[in-house]
Amino acid sequence: MLTREINKGWAYAVGYLTLSFLCFFYSSAALSQSLQCSDINYSRLQSYKRLIEQAEKKYGLDVNLIIAVIQVESAFIPRARSKAGARGLMQLMPETQRQLGVRSVFDPKQNIEGGARYLREQILRFGDVKKGLWAYNAGPHRVEKKQMFAETQRYIPRVLFYYWCMKNRSLKNG
Repeated sequence: MLTREINKGWAYAVGYLTLSFLCFFYSSAALSQSLQCSDINYSRLQSYKRLIEQAEKKYGLDVNLIIAVIQVESAFIPRARSKAGARGLMQLMPETQRQLGVRSVFDPKQNIEGGARYLREQILRFGDVKKGLWAYNAGPHRVEKKQMFAETQRYIPRVLFYYWCMKNRSLKNG
């Protein structure tokens, strides 16, 4: 039992260090996109704080990573729709929504829980945050085929930039 807890702690520490390195590595790409921490709509974020924290606890993801994904995907607009057909705060595609058992994609609780679960599955499947975000954005088949499109090349640095912003403005303290 203790070994499992130590392994979990170690995995979390390695994951945190990897994520910190990725944030540093991708910061120049994010800056070239003229991103600012002030882009995050903190008042909208507060509406979903409790739901995001519940997903954090349930799926073991950093709350700031979930926030960063939501910021990039929908800017905290719960009824957001993409041209590709993704919907809701975490922009779930209809097939992904069905696979996750999300019945009401525009229900913030279901969307955040489904999106966090899917993100965690992709990070675990591919072994790191960058590939997990790549799979979340473009689909796991794109990672397997090593196909990264321009949109995904912009997506990953944006998520990591907003993750960095939130790490420096802790949601739990604000």
